[in-house]
Amino acid sequence: MLKVAGVGAAVMAAAGLLSGCEVQKGFGASCSTSPPVPHQGEGIVGVDVEVPPNVTPGATFTIRVDAMSGYPAVQGGPGQFPSGTLSVTGPVTPSGNFGVGPGFTGTNPYPNTLTFTVTGQPGERVRLGAVGGSGFFGTFPLQGFSASCSTGVENGQEIVTIPIVEP
Repeated sequence: MLKVAGVGAAVMAAAGLLSGCEVQKGFGASCSTSPPVPHQGEGIVGVDVEVPPNVTPGATFTIRVDAMSGYPAVQGGPGQFPSGTLSVTGPVTPSGNFGVGPGFTGTNPYPNTLTFTVTGQPGERVRLGAVGGSGFFGTFPLQGFSASCSTGVENGQEIVTIPIVEP
């Protein structure tokens, strides 16, 4: 689902205040659990990000991650301590995989903000992908299990591409 973020987006865009596009997606995933729990292998990696509608050569931009996690499909939704791994590739620095979310340490609560610089030219695109996610299910730390789910694609399932345009 792709939607323009914020109420009154047309008014905000005219005023130059539009911050980006919100993208919410879920991807099929393979999950492993610790300790092993039967019937938890099929899962979902869910992500909610806000990205700019486009970027210009040499510009610095941010991606805001409002939520990301992985969970077995039978759980029906994210668990406690959600975290994930995003892939950001293309003509951008830095590039690669980036961990997001609080995880078990709780030190990086959502939303997370990642900052990048465009190194490409108009016509090229920056790609954002969902690599994997995790969460805990049950009563922490006494009863329950952690699930780590992967989309199975090296650079992640494509969430969105951001076009590079003329300044």
